[in-house]
Amino acid sequence: MEEYNDCVSRAQRLSVARESFLASDTLSVASIRVDDLSIYLRWLITHLMSVRLFHQYLKVASVAVLFV
Repeated sequence: MEEYNDCVSRAQRLSVARESFLASDTLSVASIRVDDLSIYLRWLITHLMSVRLFHQYLKVASVAVLFV
């Protein structure tokens, strides 16, 4: 249950920080912790890697279709 509560509080902090960033307000960005940032960056890197691999697969598949 503690892990769930940690995830909920992290989501709330990131949501507030995102909304303040979109509103050009820098006060709520200070509520982000280093843990939040490291988890987000880990997710972002993984996401970008998976998109890149998927894009490479699509390029190979489209070239294969051209030769058939």
